[in-house]
Amino acid sequence: MTAAELQQANLANGFQPFAPAHLYGAPEYLLARLAWVQDAFIPYARKELKRYGLQRWQEHVWDCNLLADFGAILASICHAKTKAAGKTQLAVGRAWYMSQARGGFHASTVFVVEDFRPVFLDLDEMKPFTPSQKEISSCTYLRF
Repeated sequence: MTAAELQQANLANGFQPFAPAHLYGAPEYLLARLAWVQDAFIPYARKELKRYGLQRWQEHVWDCNLLADFGAILASICHAKTKAAGKTQLAVGRAWYMSQARGGFHASTVFVVEDFRPVFLDLDEMKPFTPSQKEISSCTYLRF
């Protein structure tokens, strides 16, 4: 499928760009299955965070932007161990946005999953969530 065909399919499936002026990535990236995020990635990330002693968020020390970056890297490493590895990169990155739950500016690891929707994940909580439209609209940076 070409990039243009993928873009058409994305739009046909209701996928809208988060913040087009700040969206970086390639349209050929592999969309994750939410089940993979929950069943493969989260246990892998827990193990790796424990190995490095980084299970807790600490403001200005191990801040949310570092957790979001590390989450994207860990997801890419976890993906590299799958059958799909070597064919294309996983659609995972980081988003900076205004979090309604946290009441302020925040960064999360973000996956684009099989139904073309964004799923955010904070490594300190390990609970995938779908951001609200307000949170999506507030994205100031989104990088894949």
